[in-house]
Amino acid sequence: MTVGGFLEKLGEWISVLGYILRNPGYAEVRRGGGARDLYRLLNKPWLQRQSIGTVLDVGANEGQFIKPARVLFPKASILAFEPNPRLIQSLQDLLPPGTGAVCQIACGREAGTMPLHLMKFSPASSLLRPTSLRIPDFPAAETEETIEVKVGRLDFVVKGHPLARKPYLLKIDVQGFELQVLQGAVDILPDVSTIVCEVNAVPFYEGQAGFEDIYGFVRQHNFKLVDIGEPIRNSNTGEVLYFDVAFLNKSGVPSPTDSSV
Repeated sequence: MTVGGFLEKLGEWISVLGYILRNPGYAEVRRGGGARDLYRLLNKPWLQRQSIGTVLDVGANEGQFIKPARVLFPKASILAFEPNPRLIQSLQDLLPPGTGAVCQIACGREAGTMPLHLMKFSPASSLLRPTSLRIPDFPAAETEETIEVKVGRLDFVVKGHPLARKPYLLKIDVQGFELQVLQGAVDILPDVSTIVCEVNAVPFYEGQAGFEDIYGFVRQHNFKLVDIGEPIRNSNTGEVLYFDVAFLNKSGVPSPTDSSV
């Protein structure tokens, strides 16, 4: 390593240490293997953290977001939506009774069933078929198995759930299926304070939603773009592969409630 490279790495380490000292909760997220990038994205003055009644974790996978959500929103309930039956028990272990619940369902525009493509790299699993794109140093989206899973509208499930308390924070990480999730959530969007979702910048999946699709939809429903997370890049070219975005309800934070909507 060159002197310049060493100093650059040292600067990054000092920056992380400084952030941990200013934000002790970040150290807890790091120790627990939580989504540190989402913690940093949401740990901002524009988000009224104390007002969130329920975190809607769509595409919960192994619970990577549950860990920072517990730190950032300690009083909120968490509803984790995950269709992969292999992951349900581990998610339930992260949500003691009364603090949240796991919904074994995929969220989409219409109720029914769809094939879920389970990948060797679990977070890459999707309702969409992977393309032939392969990128060095990036986990290949190789299908290990395809199973049929139940699909439901998010707004229908949330409205009938006893732990759902508005206002909501909606997190979406569904590998290209984000627009369909949003289309199935229109009835609760007025009660959503914040939307944070992952967006692919390169074609990992057939028919995946692009940033323009997602941004256009949420703008129609009164949301504005407020922040963008640090993007994940191709280590060879520096090209952006995917990134997280945050949208805020322009009407302000809906009034809290102790009952489901």
